Amino acid sequence: MNKKFTLVALTAFSLMSVSPAVAQTENTLRWRESLPAAEHGTLAGTPRLDANSDAKPNANVVMRSRVKKVAADYGEEVVVLTEDFSKFVTGTEVDPDYDTSINNPVYEYPWFNTYDEYFNSPSWGANNVYCAGGVACMYGASDTESSINTPLVDLSGNQGISFIQFRARTMQASDIAYLYVEAAETNNMSPTWDILGYVITPAITSEWQTYEVVRYGTGGTSLFNVVNMNGVPILVDDIKVFQIDQVVKTPEGLGHKKYNGTSFDINWTKVEGAESYLLDVYSYNEQTLQISSYLLQDVAVTDTTYTVTNAVDGAEYYYTVRAVSGGRQSIESEPVLVQDLAAPVLADVEEIKDGSYDASWNEVGAAERYNYLSYYSRMATTDGEFVVTDENFDGIRDADGNLTGYTVDNYTFYTYDETSLNELTQAGWIGKNYMPYTDFVCVDGYQYIYNHSDAGIISPELDLSKDGGVFNVGLKLYGVVASVYDENGTEYKYQTRCAVALFNWNEEKEDYEQVELVYPDGVEAAWKDFTVQLTKGGKRSVLGIYAVSAPENLYIDDLKITQNYNAGEFLLDPFYFKRYAEGTSLTVPVPARVDGNEIYHKAQAVRYASSSILKSLWSDYKHVGTGVVTDIETSSVSLTNATVRMDNGQLVVNNPNAEKVSVYDLSGRTIMTDNSGRAAITADMPAHGTYIVKVGKQSVKVTF
Repeated sequence: MNKKFTLVALTAFSLMSVSPAVAQTENTLRWRESLPAAEHGTLAGTPRLDANSDAKPNANVVMRSRVKKVAADYGEEVVVLTEDFSKFVTGTEVDPDYDTSINNPVYEYPWFNTYDEYFNSPSWGANNVYCAGGVACMYGASDTESSINTPLVDLSGNQGISFIQFRARTMQASDIAYLYVEAAETNNMSPTWDILGYVITPAITSEWQTYEVVRYGTGGTSLFNVVNMNGVPILVDDIKVFQIDQVVKTPEGLGHKKYNGTSFDINWTKVEGAESYLLDVYSYNEQTLQISSYLLQDVAVTDTTYTVTNAVDGAEYYYTVRAVSGGRQSIESEPVLVQDLAAPVLADVEEIKDGSYDASWNEVGAAERYNYLSYYSRMATTDGEFVVTDENFDGIRDADGNLTGYTVDNYTFYTYDETSLNELTQAGWIGKNYMPYTDFVCVDGYQYIYNHSDAGIISPELDLSKDGGVFNVGLKLYGVVASVYDENGTEYKYQTRCAVALFNWNEEKEDYEQVELVYPDGVEAAWKDFTVQLTKGGKRSVLGIYAVSAPENLYIDDLKITQNYNAGEFLLDPFYFKRYAEGTSLTVPVPARVDGNEIYHKAQAVRYASSSILKSLWSDYKHVGTGVVTDIETSSVSLTNATVRMDNGQLVVNNPNAEKVSVYDLSGRTIMTDNSGRAAITADMPAHGTYIVKVGKQSVKVTF
């Protein structure tokens, strides 16, 4: 590819404008946008890998501070930065100096773009900020925002709990406005920042008032950013950034577990010296920015876990906890969001008949849709290598069922934000920033580097615990080299690499956690075969194959997962996946390869909540029955528009729709694939036995 990526300076002065966007709709196409890159050609190198979005949502809460007491009630105040704007001498509070700019046109980072002589400490940043006789006037006019941000400050101490305090008022009595207060740990101005969320202040009126905001998770190179989006001028004065050396440390909320709709367990860290804890569980109104009701308030707890009851199924709650010792309380913990769904309960399946069965489950009150997976028990007949997954991606199609025609030389900058790989033999694979090409697949590292969004293909949950968890991943890779240019036109070249990550389910956390990460060495802009060995497979594992290191395409082909099995050991192999199903029932087709094997299934509730897709835990596996498919002997078999027959030891397929034809043995191993589009296909069978012939999306069992 000859696509050029130009390094650009940040022109947006709101952290919200550079935080990752979350596209939530199935099969949403994403284009490579012109987003800010790293300074001086430095790109992010550490992968941020996410298994398959089954984890609970991030608990970072966008809401204003609820810390009520003054600093002295918690301990000793540690002042880190102050600014009184005493050098903003021109203009007045009634008539600000809109003609004099405090911005220096020469700067390295747009976050530090002011003349230092206007401030008591160097390296402030500002946008549409003016002198007003010893105070700052923030006014962007119309719908243009105004912002002012602090220099980088060390807020790594005192548990990373940091405060910003300031006075503010509007200029006109008729104006009522709000300020957004943001914070970020910049990791020393690296390409990847930890965005710590934003808080909206209470109403700002024409009377001077003091506002205080607390943020959690600050570090050694953090900054605060205050933003005016109201289109009216706001005066700001006496900014102070501080921390508190607490007498009693603050616990950390650890999320929730064992959610069943009306109850759940919440947990927090133990604080040394704490005699007890005070717990609040409440609902929060995002419109009024107020707590709407308490489920629990000031409940004394001596343990570090508590079972909350009488909850409303699907409702959103927050919880905070304070440590208590010797009559003193800590600052409350960062509010943790409890946002979940109960898992569906599958009903018994009445029968498997004519190659299908009807699956159903109870309605989960807050759910909007459901995910469904069906597995069959595939057994090893001999000791030795067992094929867990075998996908060559021949005939892979887009979300509308069409061949794309894309190749290495005829590429696209569009990818699906997140979609199902419906054409695969093994069901349940998900693509993120993914696009099917001609007989291989593509994931776009551009979205990983610039949008901080995973770019990869992710497996369904598989049992990879056999042979002590050792298994091999074979694959063919092609990584495009990216050309990146800095502001001086200097070119930097980056090789797109591959990361193979293994995630195992942690029962204690009720979440997947990454347990192994391998970068296949030697990926280049040419097709090469790789074998990756992983050693920590579990009973509930998910495998992800990702593009990393450069903002370009990674192409993936011929994926094969193998593991040593003993005869009699079996794999629950997914054969049917329905994503975002409406209603509480569906008809599941049983492909010929499942015939005679035991079928199991599970379901998951889904809804859209707080700008993310919320998913319940999967239900327990439930036995469906023994797969029954009409047994076809050597006579001709009619499909929708094709026929399949055996003729003197040869397989003969009449294929008028020019569909992909694949042949498998009963272990799932691929015997033959033909994607030529020929109307008549013949193939010699390797031996007497039973085979599965797949023509397009239809399958039939043929005995030779």
